Amino acid sequence: MEDSIIKKVSVKYEDETTGKLKPKDIYAVVYKGLPYITTSYGYYPLNKNGDDFFFTGQAKVTANAADIAAASFFFGIIGGLLASNDSAVFEMKIDHLNGGFIHLREIPSAVPVSN
Repeated sequence: MEDSIIKKVSVKYEDETTGKLKPKDIYAVVYKGLPYITTSYGYYPLNKNGDDFFFTGQAKVTANAADIAAASFFFGIIGGLLASNDSAVFEMKIDHLNGGFIHLREIPSAVPVSN
């Protein structure tokens, strides 16, 4: 772990072997008493404010149809695929009813980083 960012999660099984867990296979982890939410982009520290949990992390951005069409026109099929599969950094809140992530605001100056 470096700079409070979890790079990978390993587990020790009953037969004493170890294995790396994929972020898509777990929802959250606790490391040294601190909770981290798991997304397809990595692990992010959770902060509690009142009864809600918040985190700042990378998430998929859904481009609108006009942006995808424009990218396809100028850059072909590859451009359309790239425009429809973009990501950004958001401040997010965990939905206490279903565990989903509610995007509160995009952080424009943040550069998405993959773990």
